[in-house]
Amino acid sequence: MSPRAFDPTSTVDGWLRLLVALLPRAFRAEYGDELLADLAEWRDDSQARRPLQRLSATWFLLRLAVLERLNPTVHRRTMPQPGRQTTMFDLLNQDLRYAIRALAQRPTYTLIALCTLGLGVGANTAIFSIVDTVVLRPLDYAEPETLIRMRRQQVDQPGRLNSLSQPDVIDLAEAAQTIESLVGFQESSMTWTDTGQPLVIQAGLVTDGLLEVFRLNPIAGRDLRSEDNAPNGARVVVVNQDFVDQHLGGRSKVVGTTLQLDGEAFEIVGVAPSGFTFPEDSQLWTPLFLDTEGCGRGCRLLTGVGRRTSDSSLDQLNEELSVIAQRMETDHPESNRGTGFVAQDLQAGLLGETRDGLLILLGAVALVLLISAANLAGLQIARSSERQRELRVRNALGATRSRIWMLLLLDTVVLAVGGAILGISSGHFAVKVIVELAPSSVPRLDQARLDLRVLAFAFVVSLGTALFFTLLPAWRAAGGALGNRSNTMTRAEVRSRNLLLVGEIALSLVLLVGAGLLLRTYDRLLGVDLGFDPDRVYSFFLALPEEPYQREPERAVAVTARIAEDLATLPGVESVGGALGRPFSGNSLGTSYRFLDEPPPEPGLEPDTRIRVALPGYFETLRVPILEGRTLTNSDLRSTEGVVVVNRTFAETYGRGRSVVGRQIRLDISLGWEDEVDRTIVGVVDDMRAGSLTDDISPAAFVPQAQMASPWMSVLLRGADSLTWTDIEQVVHRIDPNLPLHRKETLHQAIERALGPARFYLMLLASFAAMAVFLAAIGLYGVISTLVAQRTREFAVRQALGAGPRRISVHVIGQGAVTVALGLTVGLAIAWASTRLLGTLLFGVPPHDPVTYLIVVVVLSSVSLLAISAPALRAARVSPVRALKE
Repeated sequence: MSPRAFDPTSTVDGWLRLLVALLPRAFRAEYGDELLADLAEWRDDSQARRPLQRLSATWFLLRLAVLERLNPTVHRRTMPQPGRQTTMFDLLNQDLRYAIRALAQRPTYTLIALCTLGLGVGANTAIFSIVDTVVLRPLDYAEPETLIRMRRQQVDQPGRLNSLSQPDVIDLAEAAQTIESLVGFQESSMTWTDTGQPLVIQAGLVTDGLLEVFRLNPIAGRDLRSEDNAPNGARVVVVNQDFVDQHLGGRSKVVGTTLQLDGEAFEIVGVAPSGFTFPEDSQLWTPLFLDTEGCGRGCRLLTGVGRRTSDSSLDQLNEELSVIAQRMETDHPESNRGTGFVAQDLQAGLLGETRDGLLILLGAVALVLLISAANLAGLQIARSSERQRELRVRNALGATRSRIWMLLLLDTVVLAVGGAILGISSGHFAVKVIVELAPSSVPRLDQARLDLRVLAFAFVVSLGTALFFTLLPAWRAAGGALGNRSNTMTRAEVRSRNLLLVGEIALSLVLLVGAGLLLRTYDRLLGVDLGFDPDRVYSFFLALPEEPYQREPERAVAVTARIAEDLATLPGVESVGGALGRPFSGNSLGTSYRFLDEPPPEPGLEPDTRIRVALPGYFETLRVPILEGRTLTNSDLRSTEGVVVVNRTFAETYGRGRSVVGRQIRLDISLGWEDEVDRTIVGVVDDMRAGSLTDDISPAAFVPQAQMASPWMSVLLRGADSLTWTDIEQVVHRIDPNLPLHRKETLHQAIERALGPARFYLMLLASFAAMAVFLAAIGLYGVISTLVAQRTREFAVRQALGAGPRRISVHVIGQGAVTVALGLTVGLAIAWASTRLLGTLLFGVPPHDPVTYLIVVVVLSSVSLLAISAPALRAARVSPVRALKE
């Protein structure tokens, strides 16, 4: 069939014409007309209309284009230009094309090298992206380095930071010359009922305006002012633009309108910029509505946030705070005895221990990168030895040492670029996984992504690692091309690869020890005695609005009691209780107290205890054992004798060897009713873990809700698995449709949240340790395999002289075992010196736990011996006759 005219209007022909255009110009000039004619003839064939045939033709043209670009069969015909010499760029282009072809011809070597480098770069890219977002990147405010967080610190508890009272905040703001501004805040939530369905909005309660501290201007209206913070001040609120967009339809004029918050009308006086959510994702801010003294100097509910002057340092500020604390202790000994104040960089204060954990992970992935680099260097040494014949031919044809070195260097550059691309791809996926796994306590983690800084980091790390660890092998190979060497590795090269293996095994052991310690920590956390039974316990938080409940304590008591009674009637509910300060809720109140049968202590030296306001049935719902006396009952009312139940730690700490049941105490705290009540200790219950799985259990006192009238309460139900949140919400909304259920969760979910940080660090460090062991095993296997391949003739001679297969395999395993033993020894020394850095992440396990070290040594030794055994067995199966013939 003769060729027919090529139809440019055909869709198929147009697509094929585009693929043909990808071919080199010289090839198209030589064969283009013939190829197009063949394609036109193929188009008229009925088989060409089938999708499989079209796909086959597309694949053929794409493959042909790639191959011709890499290794052209038709070279461009150009007339020589008088006086034009070959430039460095021409040589570089030629060597680069050859490097790509050479790597393509050795797919196994190339794939292993790319995957090795890609794993190391990907892990480092992901963790660097997280660390850059959370730790390194400054807060998005003007002069973020001057922003501070202020906390209180007891002299006898230097590592424990506590809250401030409102008078503390006012005095510090006025007295400290190095403080530009200081505001006290409290995280809270408010119930918005304008939409009919109650909606919980995260809020910040402040002593003054926050926008001025962060040097932000309201989009509309004004910021809060100190005069707004008055007991009966006008109900005003500042909202951010995100709240306006999400809930108010993005209206341009909202200042002056009102919101129904907690049963009261609040006037919007200002709109904060979009994205401003301090503290803790807040969308609106209201004053605390407290007088100058608030609830007293001993009532500490606030955290300070402010800004130091730009000409001062953090150390200067803390020195001044120390002087002010001494003066306040003299003026107010009853509340400020032994009290100091600590200013932290705001970003560091928000991070807390998260910063240490992330930096440890960054160090761990750096070790993975070093192991990857060592593997890459080992591969380069082996490949350079195999290419000696080719390099000597090049030298004989006139190639200089620098030209040979440049050719080997380009191999590395191509691998580095490919490794960077693989690393960026895997790092992008890893960032998403890490964000999903990370606990909610890590700030700004949702902003982590591979931006230009991270991409630049990935390319620099990939290229720097590849060049640094392969320059020496490349230089040696270039030098070997000028000498008369064999194609086997020299003793220096073998020694270099063995040293790299020792380093890989040592670093792998360090990572395995770290992962093992975290695994043991996680196991200890799972085995912690909680002191209660969390099985099938549902929990939600009630925040009663100020109007009408907080103004009328009797109504607060009545509504919580009725909710508990009605929930107890639900099918499958065994018991109902509640407390302000239930386990792992984050809610806690502290106060001082004194025994009435003992002389009053000096002001400021009163003992402290945690206060839990509880409903009857609380201990029964959690199945907490009663050690002495009785629990709280429905008969404990405001009209009856004041009572309190304490935990075992309280009784042992303050009982001084005698029973505390029947003794009277006075607590220096009140909630619904302002008067202080003398209370009799009527029972002692067993200890419960409340705030954290790792914190020491503190003395705690449980006061009846009917005698304290707390407007906040965590309600607990022990029920069947068939119980649903819809059933619970219906009961609450029948009593008051404007009461939302906050923080709905089971206690098992609360415990899982408490385990989140430990599980997060364990999973990541264990993943990095697994990568390290895998890479070390691959490197060990590669080295032994190469040595076996190069010593095939030697093993054949040994067998011909009477050495049996077993003796040869033992010989090979012995050589590898020496390297493994050296690596384990070095690794143990490094791990012993470095695992103390994990101290903040460990619980119940010492950094030098012998069990962990022993298990890690056994595991790593077993994996290494398995990697050695395969090439050792292959050496034992060498055929003497065949090997000598070859």
